[in-house]
This record gives sequence, C-alpha cells and structure tokens, in this order.
Amino acid sequence: MSPTATPTTIPAPTSTPKPTSADPFDDEVGTELYEGSNGLFSVPIPANWTAESRNGYGILTAPDGDLTFYVFAVQGTDVESAIADAWAVVDPEFDLARRDVIEQPATGGLERFVVIPYNTEGESRVDLAIAQLYQVTVYAILGKGEVIAFQQRQSQVDIIGSGLTIKALEQMNLIGVEPLQLSDDLLAEYEAYIVDAMELFNIPGTTASVVKDGEIVYANGFGVRELGKADEVTSETQMMVGSVTKSMTTMLMATLVDDGLMDWDIPVIDVIPIFPC
Repeated sequence: MSPTATPTTIPAPTSTPKPTSADPFDDEVGTELYEGSNGLFSVPIPANWTAESRNGYGILTAPDGDLTFYVFAVQGTDVESAIADAWAVVDPEFDLARRDVIEQPATGGLERFVVIPYNTEGESRVDLAIAQLYQVTVYAILGKGEVIAFQQRQSQVDIIGSGLTIKALEQMNLIGVEPLQLSDDLLAEYEAYIVDAMELFNIPGTTASVVKDGEIVYANGFGVRELGKADEVTSETQMMVGSVTKSMTTMLMATLVDDGLMDWDIPVIDVIPIFPC
C-alpha cells in the first residue's frame, strides 16, 4: 500500500440520533448505524454516543468525551501501513511505540485480524488499534481514552469493536432456519470443526454439547486438561468460567431488581454490610 493512501470518506449517521438518556452509562444499542463510504461497512453507534465525519474518517465519542473511536477504510493490503496512515490523519504527532502486535484468528473469510496496544505514560490512558483485512481493504478502528472510561464502558466498546460489519463479507443469518437432524455424518463434521477451531485458537482442551428441545442429545470432550499433560477432557470435566462470572452476577442482580428487592443505584454495602471484606 502506498504510504500516501487516503482513507475513504465516512458520511454522517444514516438515522437521526436518539435523545440523550438520563443514564450516562446506558449500554443499549441504538438503531443508528454509521455507514462507511460507498457502502463498504457499517458500525453501530452505542446509545448516547455522538457520531460525526471529519476529513475522511468517522468519529464515535462517548457522552463524557473521555473516550473516542476513529473508523477508517483504507485501500491496500499492508495492515501496519494502513494503521500508521490512519493515525497520521487523526493525530499527526502520534508517535507511541507499539506494545505488541496481537494476531487474532482471521475467521469468516478475513485475511488478517490485528490488535495493537500502544505504550502510554503511566496507566491512566489507553491507545489501541484494531484492524481487519479483507480483499484489498483494511478496516481500522483507532481508540483513545482514559483507562477508567474503557472500564466503565466496556460493553459499549465491545458493541463498536464487534459490530463493525464489512458489507462485502457474507454475513450468516440463521433466523428461521430449521435445524438439521443430528446424524452420524453431521456429528463427524461437527467434531472435525471443533478440532480445527481448537488448533486455530491454540486451545488444549474443551467440551461441547448439543441441546434439543430441552434435552442434551450430544456431549463430548476434546483434547487435554492442561497443555503438555496426558489427562484427557471428558464431557464431565469442569471448566473455569473466568470473566463470565461478571455477566452471570449482573444477570442475577437484574432478577433482584425485577423483583423489587433492590435497585441499580443502591450502594453495595447497604445490601452486603460486610463488603468489602
């Protein structure tokens, strides 16, 4: 890619922005999409965020102005050069060193998927780049903001990062599709897919199950419990759920809110006096 390549222009949102909610951390996904030039891509606008176009790129800004994402589509196949060109447009004085170049699995037809965090002074800021290569276009999202803003708005950040839709890339839609009968041939194909995915994501072991009409009709384990060890994973192997506990806890809290036993604004210590312990 030429180092002088110009990012494509991103016009204004395709619908009228919704009025600002009273809740500054409302994570509801709005109906607005930010459409890229020539219909190349779209990006969802989280509720209460602003969207604008400036000098050939799109800007999504959090309500408090402490978190901003810049969206580009750059012609070419050199991902690193495309990201550098995008930063030069956003901030000509940007000179932060790359902390890492994280190669994500390029699935669904993508040719490359890269995440680049940058070294910043102290721990109060985050600067990063996310880029996906498809055919001869690099789709890049640059993020700048305060660490606390990233933490508070993580779900909205995920909406932007995962919501980028490349129009030329075929999107799978299973709404209304009747499930196939679970035959031996289909199970063999399913298991081969799991093994391939484990290799792609460098996963030593996993379990998988299929539930139909409320009943488990298939359960199996794959690989080993720990890399380099011989203990195999079975359908009964217990897995640590990691950060999924956060969403599970929030869901359970929501049931208490629905039942009128608490509300979202009540201090934790009023509900659990020994917190923190």
